[in-house]
Amino acid sequence: MPHHTSRDGDMQLHTHMLIMNGTQGPDGQWRSLSHEKLAQAKWIGSFYRQKLAEKVQRGYRIYQTKDAFELVGYDRSDVEVFSKRHRAIVKAVRDEGLEVTPENKS
Repeated sequence: MPHHTSRDGDMQLHTHMLIMNGTQGPDGQWRSLSHEKLAQAKWIGSFYRQKLAEKVQRGYRIYQTKDAFELVGYDRSDVEVFSKRHRAIVKAVRDEGLEVTPENKS
C-alpha cells in the first residue's frame, strides 16, 4: 500500500507490504515457513528502491546516493529543511552534547 507522507506529515514516499506466510498443503493443513532469512534480506530493500527509481524516472531525473537516490535539482540540505525527523535527530545529538556528524546521527 503506497503512502506519501511520514507519521510526522513530511513528504516521504514509501510502501507497506504484507506477505502471507502460510500455505495450505495437499492434506488441507495450513503451514508457515521460517521467515527470518527473508526479513533480514537486504536485497528486498534494494529491489524496492530500484523499482521505485524506475517509476520516478518517468517524470523526474534522479541521481544515485550512497543508499538510494534523490531528485535532480534538490540538494540534501533542501530535503532536510522539510524533514521533522532530521530536525529531531539533530536535536537529540546536540542534547547529548555531541557533534552533529553522520556517525552520531545514526
